[in-house]
Amino acid sequence: MSGNENVRQHGSMSHQRIRRFLAVVTAGGITGALAVAVPAAASAATIVDLGTLPGGTFSNGEDINNAGTIVGTSGVSPNVWHAVTWDSRGVITDLGTLPGDSSSAGYQIGDSGAVRGDSDAKPVRWGPNGAITRLLPLPGDHIPISRDMNNAGTVVGYSRKSIGEYVYEDHAVRWDVGTGAATGLAQPPGATESVAWAVNDHGAIAGHVRIAGERRAARWNADGTVTVLDLLGGGVYSYAEDINDAGVVVGHANGSTSDELRTVRWSQTGAITVLADLPGGNWSYHMAINDNGVIAGYAGTSNQPHAVRWAPTGAVTDLGTLPRYDRSFGRDMNADGTVVGDSDLFSDLNSTRAVRWASNGTATNLGLLRGGTYSIAYAINDAGTIIGNANTANDDNHAFVWRAG
Repeated sequence: MSGNENVRQHGSMSHQRIRRFLAVVTAGGITGALAVAVPAAASAATIVDLGTLPGGTFSNGEDINNAGTIVGTSGVSPNVWHAVTWDSRGVITDLGTLPGDSSSAGYQIGDSGAVRGDSDAKPVRWGPNGAITRLLPLPGDHIPISRDMNNAGTVVGYSRKSIGEYVYEDHAVRWDVGTGAATGLAQPPGATESVAWAVNDHGAIAGHVRIAGERRAARWNADGTVTVLDLLGGGVYSYAEDINDAGVVVGHANGSTSDELRTVRWSQTGAITVLADLPGGNWSYHMAINDNGVIAGYAGTSNQPHAVRWAPTGAVTDLGTLPRYDRSFGRDMNADGTVVGDSDLFSDLNSTRAVRWASNGTATNLGLLRGGTYSIAYAINDAGTIIGNANTANDDNHAFVWRAG
């Protein structure tokens, strides 16, 4: 699934606060209401603390869909946590666990409202109605591992079989909507293993297969056929990690030396393009690709890494850092190319600030929660709403949401 896509803008942090009643909802209905003071702004944007479930001290925001529903995890008591969603009003819903389990976590939410996560480390999917389904391995295998979900709720990953002490064999799988049974993906001739990493909204899947002992990037088409993607000249291995709805794949491949790992994109035909480095740098990492083929991530410079955006041609734009900071990281991007992430000082990790880079490259510091010292933005939707995590005055990590004022 291509990275979440949103846009945003930031004004000065407002000190005005309002009282907002956050209803606490479980799958069985409303169980209580908390009167919680949260920051708000009449015309300026600020990050808003999404709070926790009753009894919890921490929460994490992981993803947001285009309806504005946020998924993540909240503590419910010491050493126990549950997957949760927050709707566009800030109402938090406890998604619960599989029967008999104690903890769960939410990682991804589609536009259908389906959620990918785990329950006591077992991969699960919650349907739009909140029903939880365990995602099972292939018959005879031992461990299922989920990696991505598209907007309809189709999940991909791999099924692992133990074939010896600390020796495993993996097979790429798809878990279709409405069932917890795994379907193994086709392997090309000569392949001994396969892993699925990402799925787009047409059902095409990106990942890798293992041929002659080396990983090779692969794309499974919606009809189930598999294509092994090109290598770089002189290279022997590659792997794919994301795919957009046009079928463009992004990942990594080595060059003429085994340790020369480059960030690359493969076109719909499988042709490979190296994404350009920043001046003075020789490495990079992608985090998101949108349906226009624009890619976001971060790249090395002669000093510290900077957030970047790559054009479909592979040309790179340095998004820079906040003033007086020396590092930045792009972590997600929306349809219009707005990138979110963070910027900090390498010498002071408590300096980390959530950042939005507009499509024209303008950077905005999203600020902090009241009394906090850090914030990081992780996801953005196509309406420009941003979610992430920040610490409170008590140094507890809380999920936040940012909306343009």
